[in-house]
Amino acid sequence: MKKHIIYLVCFSVSLAFSQTTSNTGVNLSSLSSAMNQTSMSTGQRNLTGDYYSIDDSKYFVDSGDEFYIKIDIPGPEIKTFNIKVSSDGYLFIPDAPGLYVRGKVLISAKEMIVNHLKKYFNNTEIEVFLDKTHPIHVYLSGALNRFKTIELNSGNRIYDVLELVINDYQSDTTLINNLKIASLRNVTLYRKNQSSLYDVLTFRITGCGDNPYLMNDDIIYIPYKDTTAGDITIEGFVGSPLSFEYKKGDKLYNAIDLAGGLLPSADSSNIMLYRYIDAKEKFRLFIIDYKLDTSYSLNPDDRIFVRRKSLYRNKASVKVNGFVKYPGEYPIIQYKTTLSEIIRQAGGVTDYADLKNSRLLRLIELPGSKELERINQSLMVSMTRLERDYWSSSTNENLSIIDCDFSSILNDNDRNSDVILNNGDIIEIMGKIDYVYVSGAVVNPGMIRYNNGWDYRKYIEAAGGYKERAKKNNVKLIKSKDGNWLDARRDYPIEDGDRLFIPQRTERDILSYTLQALSILSQVATIILVITSYK
Repeated sequence: MKKHIIYLVCFSVSLAFSQTTSNTGVNLSSLSSAMNQTSMSTGQRNLTGDYYSIDDSKYFVDSGDEFYIKIDIPGPEIKTFNIKVSSDGYLFIPDAPGLYVRGKVLISAKEMIVNHLKKYFNNTEIEVFLDKTHPIHVYLSGALNRFKTIELNSGNRIYDVLELVINDYQSDTTLINNLKIASLRNVTLYRKNQSSLYDVLTFRITGCGDNPYLMNDDIIYIPYKDTTAGDITIEGFVGSPLSFEYKKGDKLYNAIDLAGGLLPSADSSNIMLYRYIDAKEKFRLFIIDYKLDTSYSLNPDDRIFVRRKSLYRNKASVKVNGFVKYPGEYPIIQYKTTLSEIIRQAGGVTDYADLKNSRLLRLIELPGSKELERINQSLMVSMTRLERDYWSSSTNENLSIIDCDFSSILNDNDRNSDVILNNGDIIEIMGKIDYVYVSGAVVNPGMIRYNNGWDYRKYIEAAGGYKERAKKNNVKLIKSKDGNWLDARRDYPIEDGDRLFIPQRTERDILSYTLQALSILSQVATIILVITSYK
C-alpha cells in the first residue's frame, strides 16, 4: 500500500481527462485535434491543451511536422509559407528545390532550411518556426500491457505517456494493482531496433535524467519490479521522506535527491544508515558524513535516517506573567538565558510587585507522576495507608515551583542565586497583597488585613470567631507562594497572601444512622440463625 501511494503521488496531475477505452488501446482523437492547432513559435499544445515549448536540441523532425517560414525580401514584400514535411521526409518550398529534413534534430533542421533558402533568396532575412507537430502511435507493454496503442503527438515525451495513463485510469483497480509491481525506474524505450533505459520516477521527482520525445511506432516497455530487491527508505529531516524502488548502482545522493534534499536543519555529517547483515533481523549501523561521501553505495532494504542538528535554532521560550512592565512570551537560549535577563527584557518589575511571593514554575514530569495518576483513579477505600498518605501529600504540594530568591536576584544582583531558564518555564511576578484570607467555618469569612506577628487565632478572632460546627483542631494554613497545606496549630509564620481554612463537621442524620444500625443487627441475626440451624 505504501508503494502504491508513492507512485500515485509521483504521477498525480491537476487536470483529469475523460476518454473512452477499448480493448485495442486508448482513444485520444479529440485531444489530437487540440494539439494540431497552430501555435507559432510559442510552442505546441500538450495533452491538456496547454502550450508547451519544444526543445530544439532534442526534438527530431519527421513526416507530418509543419514549418512556418518567413522570408523578408528587401522592399515591402514579405513571403510566408506553411509547409509540411512530406511522407518521404522532404520540405518542398516554392522557388527552391526540396530539402530532406526527416530525422534531423530541430535546431539543425532550422539551420539547414535557412542556409538552403539563402541560396535562392539573396539579401533576405529568413526565419523558420516549427508550427505544428505530427500525430504518432506508441505502444505500451510489460506491467501495463492492458494499454496497447496510444494516439499522441510527436511533441509528447515518455513521461507524458505514463502521466496520461495513470491519471486517466487512477480509479482502475487493475491499474492500481499493476502499479504495485511496475518498475518505474527501469522503463525501456524501443526505437528502430535500438533500446534505451529511463528512470521515469527519478525524472518526475527531481527533474534530472532524460525524458525523450516520442516518435511514431515507439515501444515503451515497463518491466515488472524485482520484488526480491527491497525498497530504500529515507526518513528524518529531508524534504519529503519516502520509500522507493531500489535500482542497482543507487548512491546516497540518489536517495537524498528523491527525498527532496536535506533540510537546513539536517545534520549532514551524521546520517545514519541501517543495513541488514542477514536474512532475518540483524542489521549494522553506519554513520556517514554526506559532505565527504555523497556517492556512498546503497544496498537493497537500506534504511536511511537524517538527524536534526543538535540545538539547531531551538525555538525555546518562557512566559512572564504579573507585575512587570511588559508581560508576555519571550524567546530564550535553552540552558543559557537567566531569569534576571528575561525580567530586564520585560521592562523590570513594577512598584506593586511582591518579590517575596513571586515564583518560577517548571512544567516537568516528576518521579512518581504515573503512580499518582493510578492512585487518583482508585477509590479512597481501596487505597493502602501508604497510598493515602502519598495521595494526600501530593495533592497538597506544588512540586513544579523552582526554588529561587527573586529579591536577591533582582534587587541584590546576586548572580549565584540567578536561575538558568528552560523552555516552557513560567515566571509569575505576584502583586502585593496586604491581606490574609480566612475561609470556612468562621462567622465572617473574607479578607483580613495582614498584621505582622499575628498567629492563626488572631485572624480567626478578627473574622468573628469559630462557628458552632468548626473543627478547631484541624485549621489549615495554605501558603500563597507554593499552595502547600500546613497545620496552623504548629504556629507556622503567616504571611500576606496566605489563607486560613477552617473545616466544619457534617450534620449527623439520626434516622440514617438508626436504619444503618438496624441493617447491621439484621445481618448479625441472620448469621446466628444459620449457625444455630447447623447444630
